[in-house]
Amino acid sequence: MGMTTDHDHATSAPHSRHFRAWIIAGVVLILLATTFGFVLGRSSDTSATRGVAVELAVRASLPSIPSDLYQVHVTSPDSLKDWALFRETATTKGLALFQNTYGLAHRHAGKWILVVWGTGLVACSPQPGNGGVMVTNEVRTVFHLPCP
Repeated sequence: MGMTTDHDHATSAPHSRHFRAWIIAGVVLILLATTFGFVLGRSSDTSATRGVAVELAVRASLPSIPSDLYQVHVTSPDSLKDWALFRETATTKGLALFQNTYGLAHRHAGKWILVVWGTGLVACSPQPGNGGVMVTNEVRTVFHLPCP
């Protein structure tokens, strides 16, 4: 009464493993469906999906830096769907090893490129950034990036 035996644990373990596998599979499917815009017929061009794409581009640009040293935070407003502001901030593990940075990414022909990136005044150059893309006054205003 109220006691379990080794036999009880042995028979419940496979069931709990299957249940966990189904839960993980369900979460993965939901993430994929959301990322690719299949949920409820919504457009795949949402702030969240733009954020995922920009984060992947940022991480691809830093292949030699372990990803557990920093986090990427992305803002991409619907008013500027082809622009995103990203901030890379050190994790607790990376505090002594990683300097926080920020920058702007631009989507051209469906591909995100990092236009400007650094630790300060990154949107202020009068010269085009990567890909020959200029950061406009509208972009600076929307992302609150004033220049002196």
